[in-house]
Amino acid sequence: MRNEIEESWRRCEKHGLEKSNVELNKQVNSLHFEELKEKNQELLNVAMPVIEDLHGIVHGTGFLTLLTTENGVVLNVMNDSETEWFTDTYELRPGRIWREEVVGTSAISLVVHNTGPCQVVGKEHYWQKLHGMTCSAAPVKNENNDIIGVVNVSGPVEEVHDHTLGMVMSAAKAIERQIQLNHTTFEIKKSNQTLNTLLNVVEDGVLLIDNSKTIIQSNEAAKVILQAKEELLGKSIFELLEHPKLQEATAQSLSLKNEVMKAKTSNRSCVVQVKPTNVANASSPIVITFREVRHIRQLARSIEAPEAYISLDELRGRSESMKRMRKKVEKIADSDATTLIIGETGTGKEIVAQSIHNISARREGPFIVINCAALPRTLLESELFGYEGGTFTGGHKEGKPGKFEIASGGTIFLDEIGEMTLDMQVILLRVLQEQRITRLGGNQSIPVDIRVLSATNKPLKQAVASGEFRKDLYYRLNLLRVELPPLRERNEDIPDILEWFMYKHTSGIEEEKTFSHKAMNFLQHYPWPGNVRELENIVKRSLIMSEEQQITKEELLDIIGEDLEEIEQTEAEEMDYQEKAFWEAFNEAGGNLSKTADILGKGRATVYRWYNKYSSQ
Repeated sequence: MRNEIEESWRRCEKHGLEKSNVELNKQVNSLHFEELKEKNQELLNVAMPVIEDLHGIVHGTGFLTLLTTENGVVLNVMNDSETEWFTDTYELRPGRIWREEVVGTSAISLVVHNTGPCQVVGKEHYWQKLHGMTCSAAPVKNENNDIIGVVNVSGPVEEVHDHTLGMVMSAAKAIERQIQLNHTTFEIKKSNQTLNTLLNVVEDGVLLIDNSKTIIQSNEAAKVILQAKEELLGKSIFELLEHPKLQEATAQSLSLKNEVMKAKTSNRSCVVQVKPTNVANASSPIVITFREVRHIRQLARSIEAPEAYISLDELRGRSESMKRMRKKVEKIADSDATTLIIGETGTGKEIVAQSIHNISARREGPFIVINCAALPRTLLESELFGYEGGTFTGGHKEGKPGKFEIASGGTIFLDEIGEMTLDMQVILLRVLQEQRITRLGGNQSIPVDIRVLSATNKPLKQAVASGEFRKDLYYRLNLLRVELPPLRERNEDIPDILEWFMYKHTSGIEEEKTFSHKAMNFLQHYPWPGNVRELENIVKRSLIMSEEQQITKEELLDIIGEDLEEIEQTEAEEMDYQEKAFWEAFNEAGGNLSKTADILGKGRATVYRWYNKYSSQ
């Protein structure tokens, strides 16, 4: 256990807290809470747009975002339908006190105590009720380095990710910079040089305009984004940015958040914010900040895009079929052609997809995975193509890019493509033909630069013949093709695969374990209905359950006993179905074995063998 966690637990014991307490519901009263909100109004005004943007990134993932006071009282919580149960279970509500002496060890309480960012995962929480959650928190500090608030992201413990803390720290830093910026604008006439320095640290473009809508200050980022060849000072804001909502906000000194508009000088789409420095004083400067949409999409990619970390090294095996497949993957990676990967469940289709991406010219781009069988049709369309603001009740008001947009410049992997509905197949075919997408609720055609890989364990030719899969889409996806042989057809590869899995999963184990000769022989003759994935699971279970350095056949049989019973049961069910199908066809054919073979689509020798077998039973 980390030192800071141990120290916190000791403090919790001194506070007299019990780990098993069911309820520790401490909350400030409504009057005190209103006073806290008034005291922290500036923090709320500056932080909530950042908190909202942060929640927009994690929306729908089971995570919520919140802001607390400097001593851990929750000021505001951003959640959604996926996190309502989480909010209720862990009592993450406005007014709730999350100090150490109340709820024990948590990320918020540690930030309050230690003044630095931290992440607390599962059983690191002192209160047992919190073992199902992970939380990442970072302090928001003022110019004097004093904590003025805490930004926190919480979610289910099984979804913990190291990057979450970095994302929260970035949000806290953004709030700090914005607060500093707001304070500095009031001193603009006295400290123009200092203000310029601060503005140029900010990555967003920043413009300050006076009451006549003339630019009185700008930063270097603004010049770059606007591609300004001349000095910006003295120009009207409407020479650079023009939008009805911008005119309204600047005319009436109103705030404007996350409005997309095009810069007239560079024709670049930007997300614009307008913030009056003092709403009560119409002569006070107005701050306009903006960032290019493409940079925001790049940030979304860095957060949403899973890392493709698997290379050809994991395609283990010395069999001729595996040698041929590795060579084929290397050739396929040199092109941008759509590729269909076919194989039974567990043969490693995603490993092949990641390998292709990682040795291709697109390896520096995103690698996006979509499981076509895991999402209903409505969600699949919005996930693939995104949607415009206002399309869905409860959706992001600014809209959301789809996976095809996020994958632009990289690779998109459509797993279980055989499960895609026919209407979605039509849309996908159009995207492949035009290399453009249109968001739901939108009418703008957006170009995408993607390489499409797809995979299935279904016989797509049969699906085409039965009308379940479009023939034109099949040939479009099947321009290049990789077929993965099942493990039972390449049992000579099992020693190499075992060696790799043993190495992969023995980190931290002092003595290297091995399989006995009999155990190895058994593994090479096992039918492997789950293929390589099943083999990896058995290796992991064996390493955990075996008490000896050498894993015996007896231990192996005990470890996979349930799987063996399932296989035997499945084989028995298949035999019962086969016999039933034979006699139904035999009766339909009036006892003629040749006609029976035609009905079943089998060879005559097979049908004669079945007849002799089932007649003698």
